[in-house]
Amino acid sequence: MDTQSVFSNAAIFNNQSAQQIANAQSAALGKSKTKNNEVSRDQFLQLLTMQLKSQNPLKPQENQEFASQLAQFSQLEQLQKVSTSVDKQTKSSAELAQTLMNLSSAGMIGKSVRAVSSNVQYDGTNAQTLGFNLPVGAMSTSLEVLDSKGGVVRKWQSSYLPQGDHRITWDGKDQNGNAMPPGRYTLRLAAKDKNDVKIDAQTFTVGRVTGVRLSTSTGEPNLIVNGAEVSFTGVRDIQE
Repeated sequence: MDTQSVFSNAAIFNNQSAQQIANAQSAALGKSKTKNNEVSRDQFLQLLTMQLKSQNPLKPQENQEFASQLAQFSQLEQLQKVSTSVDKQTKSSAELAQTLMNLSSAGMIGKSVRAVSSNVQYDGTNAQTLGFNLPVGAMSTSLEVLDSKGGVVRKWQSSYLPQGDHRITWDGKDQNGNAMPPGRYTLRLAAKDKNDVKIDAQTFTVGRVTGVRLSTSTGEPNLIVNGAEVSFTGVRDIQE
């Protein structure tokens, strides 16, 4: 075979190799892309293998370039191992934190707490202490007790109130003085500052913890205070 034929065949091989590599790249990238459109480890290995199979026999893969690609592959693999290890440690830390939270919540039984909550469980007899916190002074404030249908049962309004905690005693009666039946009620708070801008204020409940119940949706512990569930993470003060 003469020199011209050899180079002619090499040229054909180069064209075929380039097409094969292009097809492999398209197939590999088309099948599985990461969220950031980055090449995964399996995709990189597939492309590297195809490149070695399809290289020009008259110009083998240069050592320096091949070593560079292997180094990239090694770095990619190490990064994936590190990422997997971090994910496992994060999961273990989250599970440990959840376990500690569950254990700590059991020790809250019998203690008096102040916790962020908008739930009120009225037993039909005993007055309820309703509370709210203002991060800044408010020029107008309204606190409402809503029934299970969202209707307003009782409402208190005030002009200026300073920053801090405020408490109101609800005797279990509506605005007209009628006794309300036992059941679950909800608090709705609205407060505005001197510029008539809404204040991010929170309602809270005060009472003794009588039990602990795990949430069916999150698995986190909820404390039973005054018959209503409050989040363990919402506790702001604890007293014996």
